[in-house]
Amino acid sequence: MARILIVEDEPAVAEVASLVCRRDGHEVAVTRSAAAALEALRLEAFDLVLTDVAMEGMDGIQLAAEIRGIVGLEGLPIIGVTALATPTERAEMEAAGIDAVIAKPYSGRALAAAIAELLSTGR
Repeated sequence: MARILIVEDEPAVAEVASLVCRRDGHEVAVTRSAAAALEALRLEAFDLVLTDVAMEGMDGIQLAAEIRGIVGLEGLPIIGVTALATPTERAEMEAAGIDAVIAKPYSGRALAAAIAELLSTGR
């Protein structure tokens, strides 16, 4: 299936997302920060990034903007996960290049559906 990079600073949340992805046959790598995610993206190929929006240091919105600026990764599908899915935040995420937003708390089904949709459409 797909290689998915999960960027999540909360270990329990990362574990749940990993389980959902692995259950659907995806290969998963997890980083705890945006900086570590950027390093992983430079070293390995991924088919999709699932990032928490609210992280210490560089947040998920900044991460998405950075990814969009990397040659060869401009079209990489990105899902943002947030507890604050306000219209303003959604607009900021869209402007940064986040393709889909999932509000916390989310169900495994909702996450799996968003991943499947982005992987099938490429964005």
